[in-house]
Amino acid sequence: MIGLENRGKDKMQKSDKVLFITSDYDGYELRYPKLLEHVNTQLDVNYWTATETKVENDALELKYKLTEEQREAVKKILPMFLRYELNVSDFWTDIYPKFFKAQECKDLAAAINMIERCVHARFYDKINKVYGLDTDEFYLSFLEDKDFKERSKWIGKLLKSKDLKQVCLAFGLIEAAALFSNFALLRSFQANGYNLIPTTVKGTKSSALDERLHSLALSDSFLYYYGELGITINEDTQYLTALFEQAEIMFKNEEHIIDSIIPVTGLNKVSRQDFKDFVKRRIDEYFERLGCSKTPFGTKDSKLDAWFEIQNEAYSETDFFYGGVTKEYEVSWNAEGFGKCWN
Repeated sequence: MIGLENRGKDKMQKSDKVLFITSDYDGYELRYPKLLEHVNTQLDVNYWTATETKVENDALELKYKLTEEQREAVKKILPMFLRYELNVSDFWTDIYPKFFKAQECKDLAAAINMIERCVHARFYDKINKVYGLDTDEFYLSFLEDKDFKERSKWIGKLLKSKDLKQVCLAFGLIEAAALFSNFALLRSFQANGYNLIPTTVKGTKSSALDERLHSLALSDSFLYYYGELGITINEDTQYLTALFEQAEIMFKNEEHIIDSIIPVTGLNKVSRQDFKDFVKRRIDEYFERLGCSKTPFGTKDSKLDAWFEIQNEAYSETDFFYGGVTKEYEVSWNAEGFGKCWN
């Protein structure tokens, strides 16, 4: 990571333009409808709780139905999830509302922080307890893994940076792409003919939907920010260059983690390269949403991308009649999205 602490003040913030989105003001005039929309989506549409997911039903499957490779992959990624959720909660509590100060931003930070800490973290803790993995030794085991440790160090360094704008840009990237190869890995237990650990998959799917929403909230925050400046991010070359650097660091971390979790021959009929291409696409999508004229990897799609997005509408688009196995549908499914499963 290059010089976040030495980057200095953003010269573009020295203009005469009034940046309401990053300024303290006494009024309560609401100026950012997209941010309020994200708050409402989080609390009304996407809302779920850890207690509604009956992970207990998956414990025997983990122990007896999964192969050794499948079991080890699941157990290896679980401690990372909980640590990640706590780090992200710290970001939404301590950093985002210090840079983005509008009333809508405060509402957004409060809603997302509640989900990260009180739903996601508790859900992953619940999984670990059901699977018999809820010990400090297990939670800290990722520190013994060089690849997991590097990702944790990188996120920890970001959280300590005084350059709040750069941290917010980087966390939009983290929310967009970090853990998504792991989400895809867990979803593969309910695809390609597999019907395993369904409740665990359901919870991580809900978590993935939330993370995508959080990334959208950050990219929209910056679109408002640059709109008030009267420029695009492409003209903010110092910070855009830094964001490209963060994307490179992030992908290298994710690439190493994929190689350490997924066997050379792949897992659940999905290859290492498929997971890596999926992460590249997630990163590029974040840059596209920010309005960047180019992206780090130049992707347009990936093999897992369409499948992953379709599963956001229904749990079992291609496996519905596989071997007579039926699977549950998402509560918020819609006819249009469901129809995509059959095309």
